[in-house]
Amino acid sequence: MEKQTLALLDSALDAVRLDLTPRVEELAQRSTAGILTPEELTEYSEIVRLNDNLTLLASTFGGSTSDLWIPESSG
Repeated sequence: MEKQTLALLDSALDAVRLDLTPRVEELAQRSTAGILTPEELTEYSEIVRLNDNLTLLASTFGGSTSDLWIPESSG
């Protein structure tokens, strides 16, 4: 059962990763340029927090511990 749960979690994380990656990259570029709006800063902070929590969850259950949405150039 645990392997099936991990497979489902990995599939779900892959889907979310594909959906969020373009937005995270855009926010990362705007953050680096210092031009995030307050709303974008809140959004970016929430995505980073979610990434941290999901990375912890994945590592707890033996999944990948790499950052899920942090662009390689930022992390």
